[in-house]
Amino acid sequence: MATWYRRTYGRGRRRLVAVCRVTVPANYAATLVSLRHRLDLSQQQLAARIGAASKAVVYQWESGRRRPSPVFWLRIQHLQRQEAKSRRSKRAATPSSSSPVATLLGL
Repeated sequence: MATWYRRTYGRGRRRLVAVCRVTVPANYAATLVSLRHRLDLSQQQLAARIGAASKAVVYQWESGRRRPSPVFWLRIQHLQRQEAKSRRSKRAATPSSSSPVATLLGL
């Protein structure tokens, strides 16, 4: 019994836990508004994409009444990376129309 107790509740060697050290920037409200406009999302749609409770939470973040938690800020950053990646892929997919012939042909 004593061995089981020590293994379960003892102060032995502790495992390291990965800690997320994310800081929410001071300009989080402007960043959030610009991201939402670039993605053409409503507050309700953005709340659904990042798993927030409702559009009221997004409104409070955007107005500065409330600060997003680090967990939600990670989700917002992930959404920003996805948006940037899709913009880069769209830019790479469209050929540059440097000649008037390419413009006329729709290339």
